[in-house]
Amino acid sequence: MAKRNGTPNYALREARARGDKFYIPDFFCNNGHMTKRLTGSGACYECHHASSEANRKKQRNGPDGDAFRAKKREELARWQARPENAERIEGYRKRDLEKFGNRKKYPENGRADAARIRAKRLGCEGSYTGQELRDLFVKQDGKCAECKVPLTNKYEADHIMPLRIGGTNYIENIQILCRRCNRSKSCLNPTDWAFVKRRMR
Repeated sequence: MAKRNGTPNYALREARARGDKFYIPDFFCNNGHMTKRLTGSGACYECHHASSEANRKKQRNGPDGDAFRAKKREELARWQARPENAERIEGYRKRDLEKFGNRKKYPENGRADAARIRAKRLGCEGSYTGQELRDLFVKQDGKCAECKVPLTNKYEADHIMPLRIGGTNYIENIQILCRRCNRSKSCLNPTDWAFVKRRMR
């Protein structure tokens, strides 16, 4: 029987009997995590994940990083070429279409996802959908919010109050600009941007 500090670990024994991949312990690991553990080895999942990610990062960014990435691409290509994986690949494709939408047909979905990821990385709240961005495009009559030039699908979604200075990622803080206006505005707040525009006239 698996033991912990000399005491039988009944949770691990029961999880192995059920064939579970993880079990929930009633004690902290050496690094202070009270989280699920791997049933096979009894290792803390948080420690195991951190160690694996650190090794992958070391391999990706090390001197042999290009060879490592090439090897992973070859492994993925071989896996995709196996007939027995065709059904799983199709399932992944349908799942991604349901989750993210068709990005070629609806590029707004990709813009919304990219903004959500960036906002999360900067610790900003809020998110919006591709449909909300399409509705905003229609609301602006397909024109840049600043210079009023007609836009194509290559417009850019700008945060009125930039994320880096406390803005949110809600649709209310979004305006659609042409590339030139968005590059000129950069990370300026609305007041500074209005001052810059007056000087540019």
